[in-house]
Amino acid sequence: MLIATFFLSAVLGIALFWGTGTMRAIDSFLQTVGIAVYQMNRYGLDDHEHLALSQKHAVNILLRLLWLCMLVVLVVAVSLLPLLLISFEGVSAWDMGVAVAVVSAVLIAGYLVIRKKPRHDEYPPAKQLLYYATLGVPGTNWTIHRLENAVYGGEKKIDKALVVTGLARAGTTALLRELHDDPQFMSLTYRNMPFPMSGRLWRSVNRAKSEAKERSHQDGIFVDLDSPEAFDEYFWRLITKEKYYRENGLSWHEVSPQDIDAFESLVARHVRPDHVYLSKNNNFLLRAESVLQQRENYVLALVFREPVQHALSLKRQHNIHCAVQQRQPFVIDYMDMLGHHEFGLHRKDFLLPNSQLTRFDPADDNYWLERWIDYYRYALTLPSDSIHFIGNDQVRHHALLVIQKLRQSIGLEEPLSSPDVTSDVPITMAKQEEREHFDPELLLQSEEVLNQLRARTMSALSPL
Repeated sequence: MLIATFFLSAVLGIALFWGTGTMRAIDSFLQTVGIAVYQMNRYGLDDHEHLALSQKHAVNILLRLLWLCMLVVLVVAVSLLPLLLISFEGVSAWDMGVAVAVVSAVLIAGYLVIRKKPRHDEYPPAKQLLYYATLGVPGTNWTIHRLENAVYGGEKKIDKALVVTGLARAGTTALLRELHDDPQFMSLTYRNMPFPMSGRLWRSVNRAKSEAKERSHQDGIFVDLDSPEAFDEYFWRLITKEKYYRENGLSWHEVSPQDIDAFESLVARHVRPDHVYLSKNNNFLLRAESVLQQRENYVLALVFREPVQHALSLKRQHNIHCAVQQRQPFVIDYMDMLGHHEFGLHRKDFLLPNSQLTRFDPADDNYWLERWIDYYRYALTLPSDSIHFIGNDQVRHHALLVIQKLRQSIGLEEPLSSPDVTSDVPITMAKQEEREHFDPELLLQSEEVLNQLRARTMSALSPL
């Protein structure tokens, strides 16, 4: 009788916990706390905005906490009712121990069933709270960085840096992955999250294993915790305190020697001596001119793609990310925290010198083609000494030659193999039906820019 009653109480508690929405209330509370922590630590808040946010979030947190407490009290009180109907007089310690063991087994089994219930959200509320409290609070990662300096020694610098850049969807990830396979290069990976400022402490703790899965772009690229990724825009965002952020986009800007020193001190923890820091940063063009004027140890690999196909790919990715962010609002904040605004509901334009953007409807194919022209037309004005223009097709067909040339340009020894290939790879052009929806004038401009890019590519990647 005693064991049966305890069993009934445990089952009733699990059923009430799930049926009353207590789990959802816990999730809602964690999400509310995370959002409050993140929004209260955003850059650019004045005293009035900070006070208004404080009051708003305090009320929201209090209401969700009260509701959660009420549910917990209800679940506990009702689940204990069966125990009030029996007498414990004369119950031996053995019987009580067996009853408690049965209850524990039922509760553990119930927890495992609930935990294994499939979730459509890649970022459960507890993980969201962790990311909000780390990536979303600049002071958290700065503190970790200072702690790491105290443990492993003072500030460090990088010897050489190779920055893979280009407009999103150009093929920068493909080139990054090819280079990352070369042991001479070291880059940030998913394993660094959510403490990218900790090059050694967090990696020494984070020994988790993961299976490769297709990234959110739905483009056939699979990633795991050790895959390289573009995370160093997060550093620039914190170093500059978002000074290049505008209401209508991300602005071209200059960085000071102190800014570059701060950046190098952060990424140096991810690079062993005598290795090259490998970065992929589609936003780097916003500060490339300033960095290259002050540092000779930076080399840019700027990837481009046939403009019509590129524009259509940008539009498709924008629609995919908008759909994902509508289902999972946390993804909006996550991308904002990383400084990624290429796609989605918080997309921002690059505000480059002499920009002449006139189209502002992302549903229009010409919107994306105009931004392709604006981006690469500006890129062509940069000094050629430290910039190598690389066609997407060259990466796909002659990756080894591309890597060989980039190693040469940064002063590394050449790979042992020396492929007998030409870099004169024809660009895969868009089909006529793909071009029909574009403005003829924009098509003409894009072809002119493409021809200039190809001319620069031929000089940068001529056969060995």
